[in-house]
Amino acid sequence: MKPINYTKILEGVGQMLIKEMAEELDSQGHRASGSLINSMESEVVKTVSGNALIVKGNRYGIYLDRGVKGKDIAYYPGSGRKRSKYITGLIKWIALKGMASGSKAVRSLAFAIAKTQGTPKLEGMPTNNRRARGKATGWITDTLKKQQNEILNKLIGVMGRELNLRISENVKKTNRDIKL
Repeated sequence: MKPINYTKILEGVGQMLIKEMAEELDSQGHRASGSLINSMESEVVKTVSGNALIVKGNRYGIYLDRGVKGKDIAYYPGSGRKRSKYITGLIKWIALKGMASGSKAVRSLAFAIAKTQGTPKLEGMPTNNRRARGKATGWITDTLKKQQNEILNKLIGVMGRELNLRISENVKKTNRDIKL
């Protein structure tokens, strides 16, 4: 009997998870450039006990999944700093989303968002307003929960068929041995 290629099965599960995670990101309104979705890839790695499936993508995806507390956002109003990576990132994001036009409007919106998200006593990310419009975090966790049964059924089904074939082969071999 030819052994089952679990690597191929896990690769298929990885592709299915990426597709489902992309749909969840879209449903939560997290697509701007598509960079996160385009960065996602799955890999099957050998471990001591078998194989493991790893799905990875751009690092900021974890912040979209879990959110960020206001005190952890690197925005310091009134600091007098000439540049802020946080504000620069917001400006790029606002432009990508087309939320405002003209550099002054985009910059003003970036500071308004930063002020709402970035002080220790305020909201963080996502903001309460964003939460009120629908789910805004948990795209990884929710996808895994939704797909858990399908993944288990796929793996258990394959393992069950393999186990059944092996038992059948052993029974046939035993019957042949007994007849001798």
